[in-house]
This record gives sequence, structure tokens and C-alpha cells, in this order.
Amino acid sequence: MNTTKLDELMVYLCTRCASEKSWGRTKLAKLLYFCDFEMYRHHGQSITGIDYIRLDLGPVPVDFQNHLARWKDMGIMAEAREQIIDHTEIRPVALRESDVSVFSGPEVKVIEQVIRKYGHLTAKKLSEISHQDPGWRLAKPLEKIPYDSVFSNWESVTPEEYGLHVAIRDRNAS
Repeated sequence: MNTTKLDELMVYLCTRCASEKSWGRTKLAKLLYFCDFEMYRHHGQSITGIDYIRLDLGPVPVDFQNHLARWKDMGIMAEAREQIIDHTEIRPVALRESDVSVFSGPEVKVIEQVIRKYGHLTAKKLSEISHQDPGWRLAKPLEKIPYDSVFSNWESVTPEEYGLHVAIRDRNAS
């Protein structure tokens, strides 16, 4: 995992999306996921290298709560609370500009594409979209979502068949 890129991507997304009507932790987690997995789809490696796990609301970076706390402790992020009809939205706020020099040109291009495609959507809609990804659909709760699942169109694959694929892949990687 590249912690510097993870930190800077979080700051960048917070800066670019903070003015959106719907902005919160869930949306940040989904945008991080889409950035990393789209980069992997097009270039064979993610931006941050962080693992994502399956939760009910969709993919979330491993140790996301710890990363949020670390970002607050480092003074690069704060959280604002906003009452939205029936719930309180916790909005991540960047406290500085992102250092975009840590990203390659292709990484910036993918990040901007993800923001244009998904940045205006609600967290609920992003969760629904993420639930269509084969990796999320076939992973068990709290299980890591493999990056190579972006190359799959496995609507008809069962979780058992997917587990066999992962076991073979992991065995071949050793």
C-alpha cells in the first residue's frame, strides 16, 4: 500500500467533491474504490494499493475507520456534521490542498474520470452501482475483493466457482 498516495487521493477527492450536495464517508470510500479499480482495469495496477473488503453498503478500504482517524490526527482532514432530513451526514473535509505531484498523468486522468462519472451521485446510488461489481457480488462479508475481478463479467458464476478461481490464482501466485 502506498500511504502517501492514499492520503493525497483522499485529500483530492475531499477537495473536489466537498461542494456536492451529497458528500460523506460512504461516498469517499466508494470513490476511492472506483479510482483504484478503474486504474487497475486500465493500467494493471491500482493507485493506492490498498485492499478493499465487502461490507453490506459496498466496498470499503481495509481499516477505513483507522485511516479516517489517522487523517484527522495528522491534521489533513476534519469532519463536519450536517443534518439531512432523517440522519446526520458526516462530511470529510480536507484541511489542505492535495499534492497532485505524487500521481502519474494516467492516475490523474482516471481520478478525474471517476469524479466526472460518479462525483455527483449519492452514496446510496454509488453503493447500488458497486453492488454490480463481480468482485463485491462474489466476495463473502469482510472478505477482500480481488483487483483482478475487474476483468470479469461473471453474472452467472456462483460464489463456489469464484472461490475455486481465487484458490487457483493464489496457488499460481506462490
